[in-house]
Order: sequence, then structure tokens, then C-alpha cells
Amino acid sequence: MRSITVLFFFIALSSVKGQTTQLPNYSCSENNATIQFTLSSSSHSASNSTSSCSLQQCNTSLNNNDNCRSSSTPCFDYRTINNISYCAPGILCSILERCDNITQTCSSNNSICVINSCCSSQAVCLPFLATRMCKTGWFSTGNMSAARYGHTASVLLNGLVLVTGGFDFSNYLNSVELYDPSTGTWTTTGSITEARSVHTASLLSNGKVLVTGGYNGSFLNSAELYDPLTSIWTTTGNMMNARYSHTASLLSNGLVLVISGEGAGNIVLNSAELYDSSTGTWTITGNITNARWGHTASVLSNGLVLVAGGYNGSIVYNSAELYDPSTGTWTSTSSMINARYDHTASVLSNGKVLVTGGVDNGYISLNSAELYDPSASTWTTTSNMTNPRQAHTASVLSNGKVLVTGGYGISSALNSAELISVWAQNQLGLRASGNLRGLQIGAAVVVDQIRRNIDFKQYNEKIQRDCTGATANTIGWAQQNLMKVRGHTLVWPDDRRIPKWLLDQESSITSDKAKLLLSNYIHSVVGRYRGKILWWDVINEAINDTNTTNPLNLRDRFWMRKLGPDFLNFAFQFAQAADPNVKLYYNDYGIESIGLKATRTLNLVNWLRSQGATVHGIGLQWHIDFSRSIVRNDGHYQSAQQFINNQLDISVTELDVTIPTNGGYLIDRADLYKQAIVYRAMLEYAIYFYPKCEALLTWGFTDRYSWLPEYYKNNRGAGLPLDWIYLAKPAFLEMQELMTRVVVDGVYRLSPQLQPDKCLGASQIGINSIVQLYNDECNKTNQKWNITWLGDGTYRFSLQSTQNFVLGTYNASASLGHVQTYNWLDNTNQRWAFSAKGNDIFRIVPQTAWWKVMTTDGTSNVGIVDYFTSKSQHWILTKV
Repeated sequence: MRSITVLFFFIALSSVKGQTTQLPNYSCSENNATIQFTLSSSSHSASNSTSSCSLQQCNTSLNNNDNCRSSSTPCFDYRTINNISYCAPGILCSILERCDNITQTCSSNNSICVINSCCSSQAVCLPFLATRMCKTGWFSTGNMSAARYGHTASVLLNGLVLVTGGFDFSNYLNSVELYDPSTGTWTTTGSITEARSVHTASLLSNGKVLVTGGYNGSFLNSAELYDPLTSIWTTTGNMMNARYSHTASLLSNGLVLVISGEGAGNIVLNSAELYDSSTGTWTITGNITNARWGHTASVLSNGLVLVAGGYNGSIVYNSAELYDPSTGTWTSTSSMINARYDHTASVLSNGKVLVTGGVDNGYISLNSAELYDPSASTWTTTSNMTNPRQAHTASVLSNGKVLVTGGYGISSALNSAELISVWAQNQLGLRASGNLRGLQIGAAVVVDQIRRNIDFKQYNEKIQRDCTGATANTIGWAQQNLMKVRGHTLVWPDDRRIPKWLLDQESSITSDKAKLLLSNYIHSVVGRYRGKILWWDVINEAINDTNTTNPLNLRDRFWMRKLGPDFLNFAFQFAQAADPNVKLYYNDYGIESIGLKATRTLNLVNWLRSQGATVHGIGLQWHIDFSRSIVRNDGHYQSAQQFINNQLDISVTELDVTIPTNGGYLIDRADLYKQAIVYRAMLEYAIYFYPKCEALLTWGFTDRYSWLPEYYKNNRGAGLPLDWIYLAKPAFLEMQELMTRVVVDGVYRLSPQLQPDKCLGASQIGINSIVQLYNDECNKTNQKWNITWLGDGTYRFSLQSTQNFVLGTYNASASLGHVQTYNWLDNTNQRWAFSAKGNDIFRIVPQTAWWKVMTTDGTSNVGIVDYFTSKSQHWILTKV
């Protein structure tokens, strides 16, 4: 690793983040390297003097936003292709990603594509984090064709939002509309059979929508089904009790749970019932503790159902209860901050529940919002909506935002809609998910610049100084946050890393004096952090890249010249004496794959052991680029196995994956996906060799602080999991998806998300059988797949009827590779990996080509294509 630093510490960080990940208040200084935003007088995303480009500054009349939070923050009006406005500061163009030319989308849900920036003639991705500098987070979008409240909204599998029924203060409605998030527009579709308001609508696992109950002058117990493929409504079995202002929730077992509400005679119900879509029938389950209507019910990631708020005719509740589908019983949980009813509750991707609006005890419409955390059973407030609303809807879109529509405001029904960007992070970061496997995942932190280190000073008189500086502070911070620390590096045989005053005296320093200097130094440093650092890279990059006449092909550097190869032995023995419990590593680059340098490294370790030194492991640096191919049993795996076979642990110590940055210009989003594939392959590599592979550590965590731009003259870089403003790149998301996989062994049906009525099956039971989609009942033996975890990050798909016939790829490198069945031979083309895209929705990736993904073209054909953002590559797994 060519760098300008002497002492680094590796810390296993949550979500690969460190102390600097929380942005300070925005400052408009052009020289503020912390934020990298600039004044409007400079060339950036909102101003470019050479092209006479300048965006209009934001104000409340332009886009319904609040004014800038700080008077010193110039915020500009960015526009999407649909003319939706976003307010954000100017940002350096060199840190922005280009949008996809065709889809006008960004690789991350944390950004929005804007077409009017001053960076380039091409659209760029504006980070939502930047918009937070200027506004509260809610944005206006297109209006519905009819004002309504007491309606429903459901996000369909194709990403559209289905809005049904409601009341406009004159009529109960049977009209239905569809919202397209990609355009912000509404269109009408087939009407429901029976006009109704304050009813429910539930998206079933087959893609249909179940509408139940409601009120249209009479209390309704009727139910009907909407088919998105035909836009037709059909009736199904009636509920046991007529009710409105109730809730309906799709449980993990496929049943629909209907809870409480108001029934005939204006009696508030405490009953609950279950709908079985396979039979169209209803059965009774346990009663809720407190009868209520106007409440919400949310299915949590643990399978429990959270019921919050509501009204019983005299009391507005802030209480909440949990329903357990396995027992049919109810228990209490913590209460909301505000009592409310006719509000909404949305389960976010991080598992938390967002509650918005409703009516309080004073019968006033609310614009407040709060979040429920199931892991802690606590509620916290979040930013308010623009408009107070009750009896409105809230839908979590595929881009992670929450769409709020309609409802009743202060004095009238609303046809307005607004969006909130969801900023909450996943509960389980990379560090935490790695800990579940025992694998340490973290990043390098530069604790100080070398000119502050005492080794690089020469003093003419004795003075008292604190020489620990930021190092001790960083170690203390790590301990407070229960993080494990790795020390890098004790001895780096490079004369550029030796103090000038020591090199100037080299000719007068005897070997005994050099040995004493080395001993004092290592004992001082290792002894200072004894018991606090768990691993030390004792020696870094001692082996020369080209042939030399030196023993072990060592570099001709200061310690080698004074002590010969024994300096290696001395360093390891001094380190062990200073801290007998620390694990001692040799660290180097160019040894990641089988070859001469890897062999020389093993020879060096074996020589050290013959001299009595203890060497616990090898640190493999892994400075690579996005074109690197890493597959099981290749040279990379062989090199790791070679070290392990010699009783050595291994760690990935300095991982970064560079992509072209073209001298600081915009980053190509296709390269970000290729980079993500390499990062995923690296994590698979670490998982495969665990527990002998102890850690996967990146050389930094954000592109803002990286050695790459300087070393590669700004032509290559952007090699880390987080970008310049600490947003997760596709690389981070790929690793996160892999570590939070939810697939378990068992028998499954597989259906495309865009064709949920079809299922994956083999054309016949046998070898070389073509795999395609079928649209029958999807329960035949050639359509059921036994999925088995193979322990290395991959799975085997075998036909339920004949376990030795397995799913595999043929010619995966082709533009559309085939998928067929083979005899199980444990070949790489018969192993598959998953990455989660939602509840029970996954991408399915062949081990032979990590950049490919299984897809459908909308017909019966199934193939393997390059990964790109498309729901044609998303598959629904239904356990049989």
C-alpha cells in the first residue's frame, strides 16, 4: 500500500462507518473539505460560468418547500424529467453520478435523477442527503382526478399505486385510480363493484387486491378482488361481521387478518377474523383487548401485528397491542407519543413503522408523525407533514419513499399528495451482521498525519509532550463503542518511512544499537496498547517485487542493512513479548493470487517459525480494480488455501476496488455495478474461508478520504463502499443484502415479480431439461424446488421429485445465457446466490458469473443477463 501515513488502526465499524459519518451543519466555505459544497460563484452542479449555466435559487413559492435552514446556504431548484422540484445546495460535479441515459434513474434509492444541473449535458444523481440541507423532506406530486377521503391505496407488484373508493362529501365512490411513481401521474382503471368508504384493501401474494367491508350508507360485510392483469373486480366470500374503519393485514402464512372497526348499530367491535384466499372463506380468531376503529395494523418483520391508536366512541387511544399469528393471542406494547385515529402506519425497509396524521382528542387533524422501533418497543417523533390530514393513505414506494395522498384537512377533503424520503438505516449493519457469523467487517482509519508523530521530530532540548495524540483517542472511542481494533503497522521496511534524523546517522549506528532502537520502539507502542489491540500487522511489504540477491528476496532498506533478515524475527519476538495475547500478522500486496510472491511470503513465514518467531496469520491487502474476477477455486482461492494449509489465519486487510474517474469527471453508474459485483465476490470469499479468514477490512470507508485519487492522478478512484458524502454505493448495498439474506432451506415455488401467476419449472424431469415459466396451478413436482444452503454463500436448487437433478446455467457469459437442469456434480454453474430486494423478493445470481442475474422477458422464457435495475430480474419465493 503506497501511502503517506505510518500508523493506521483498523476498526470493525457498523455499516462501515466511522466518527466522521455524521455531517456537521452546512457551511458555504469554498475551502470546506469536510462537505465539498461550494458557493454559487464557483463551477458546480448549480452554476458553471464557462457555459453560462446558473439555476434559480429556491423559495417557498417555487416548490412548496421551507426556506433554507441556514441563511448562508444557497439552495437551488433542481428538476426531474417530470418537472418535480428538489431544493439542494450546489455540489462539486466530480462527486456526482450520471443518471442512466434511458431510464433516467440512479443506482441508489438515496438519490434522484435531475436533468437541469450545470455539471454536464447528461442528467445527474442528486443525493437526497443534500436536499436535507434545504427542506424538511416532503415534496408535492401530481393530483388525483377526484378528491376523496376514507379511500385505500395499495402498491401493486408492478410498482403502481391502486387507489379505491372513498367519499367526496357528496357521494360514496366506486371509482379507482392508478398512480405511476416514475411519472407522478394518475390514470383511471376498472371501478369496484360496490361503492364504499373507510374500507380496507390488501395486496395478496398472488398480486391481486382484496377489498373488504366499509360504509356506503349501510355497513358492509362484502369483499371483492381486483386483478391487475385484467383490471377486473370479482366478488368473494363475505366477512362474518359487517364493519368499517377496520384494518386488514396480510400475514406471513398467506391469511388476511381483519381487526375491530365499527359495525351495525354503531357498535365498536373487538372481534377479529381471518380470510383464506385459497378457499375464499373466513374464520374467527382471538379478540383484541380494546375495541377500536380508525386504528392501524402493521405486520412487523418478526411476523407479529402491531395495532396502534384508534377510537372507541369516547376515547382516542395512544395505546398499542401486538397480535401473534402462531397463537391467535394479543399482548400490550408501549404507547404512541400522541393519541390519534384515522391515521396511517407504514412499515419501512428498516423494520420501523412510520405513523402519520390522524385526529387527536380535540378532534383536530394532525400533521405530526412518529416512528415505532420493534427491536426496542419505543416511539420517537420525526418531521411533520406539510398538510394536516385524517383518513388519508400512505404507501411505501419501491424507491423507499412514502407517498401520502388525499384525506381530510382542516376544513375540506384534499386532493393533494406529498412524499417523504425515508432516511432511517437498516437495523443490522455490516459489522453487526458480520458478528453473527464471527467475521469481522470494518475499515481503516487514519488517526494522525505523520508529521505529528514523535519519530519524525528532532529536538535540541528536552521538552514534555503528549505523543499519543489522536491514536489514543481513537482507541478509547473504539472501546466505548465495543469495536475491535487492529494495529497497522509496526515495521514497514521502506526508507521513506524512516525518520530523516535516523537515516542521517545510519553509518554510525551499530547492529546492537539498531536492535535496541527496534526493541524500544515496538515495546513502547505494543505495550502502550496491550490488551486493547487484538491484531498487529508486525511487518508490512518486506518482500521485493523483483528478484534480488538478498535472503528471502527482501527489500534493501534500513532495517535490512543494519540487522539482515533477523530484523523480521526480532520484530515478531519483541511484539509477542510486549503483548503475549495479541495475534501477529505479516501483511503484503500481490499475494492475493497464487504465484511467486505468494510462495516467497510462505517461505518467509516458514523461515520465521524456524527461528522461533510466532506468526499467526497473513494479511492480504487486495488493492484491485473493478475488472477483477474472483470465483471459487480460482488462483485467489488457491492462494488463501495455501496459507491456511500451513496453519495460518488470513485477513483481507486493505480492500479497495477502483473504477475509472476520468480526471475527476462524473462517475459512470455501470462501473458502480461492476464494482459492487467485485465487493460481493470478496465478501463471499471471506465467508467461504471463515473461520480461518478472520476479517474483511476496507482501506477507508468513504471516497472522501482515500489514497487513490492522489496515487492515480485522479484517473482512477471511488474505490470504497461509501461515496464522497457518506451515502451507500451499490457495493455497500450488495454486501448488506448478502449479509442479511433471509432464505432458509426448504421447498419453494419461484415466480417472477412481474408475473406472479407464473412459476419456474423444468420442461421434464431429467438431465438438460429447459427451465421455463408455467401459468397453471404451480404445484406440480417439476415446479417445486428444494433450496439447500451450501455453506459458502451459495445454494443448490434441486427438483423436489428427483433431488439429483439441479438448476444450472449454460454459457452464462452469453448475452442471454440458458438455464436448465443437470446432474448434481458440485460444479460452479450449479450454485446460486441470492440478494434480497424486499420481503420474499430476490435477485438470483449464478456463482459462475456474479455480474449476471436470472431474468424473464415477459413470456415463458428464462435466461441469464447482465444485472441492471429492473423488476424483470426480481423473483418471489413462496415456501411450499
